Amino acid sequence: MTNDSAVCGNDESSAQEHPEHVARLLIKHRSSLLAFIFAVMRDFDAAEDTLQDVSVAIWENADTFELGSNFGAWARSIARRRIAAYWRTRSRSGQTLSDEQIDQLVDGFEQLQSANEPEPRKRALVECLGHLSPLLTRLIHLRYSKQLSLADVAESVGQPTETIRKALYRGRTALRECIERKLALNAEAGSVS
Repeated sequence: MTNDSAVCGNDESSAQEHPEHVARLLIKHRSSLLAFIFAVMRDFDAAEDTLQDVSVAIWENADTFELGSNFGAWARSIARRRIAAYWRTRSRSGQTLSDEQIDQLVDGFEQLQSANEPEPRKRALVECLGHLSPLLTRLIHLRYSKQLSLADVAESVGQPTETIRKALYRGRTALRECIERKLALNAEAGSVS
């Protein structure tokens, strides 16, 4: 289950940021939401129209979404209601899916989404990398993704090798602490639910 984690306080700025955060999540999940709708509706034009309706409903109900919970599942529950309405109108023309068939498609899609979700530690790593300075992110990318030696990284950025070694040590320490904090927060949130 994906937790789209964010802290939502009770202050005025948090209340103003909540719809913006939901809008960012909608953009992030748009393609998987369209894939879900299309899988059930089997008509691309109708799926796009339904996605627009679902997007409006998500925006109108943004204040009901609990930040830190599974946005994809919440959005799909809204989409499911819109899809059911679509199939009710289609039933008049003889084309229909039963509620049971729609539920089976929804369950299958949920299982597929769960199987493709990154592990909590990897999600935390990606989030924590976003908190590092651009230079430190670049150093980590060169050293660990590109697998360059310390000397090659130092040459690439025009810094002494010892400076790069110390910066990478600080970066790894910051990442480890950030990941541990995020995992602990997620564990606390899971035990509260």
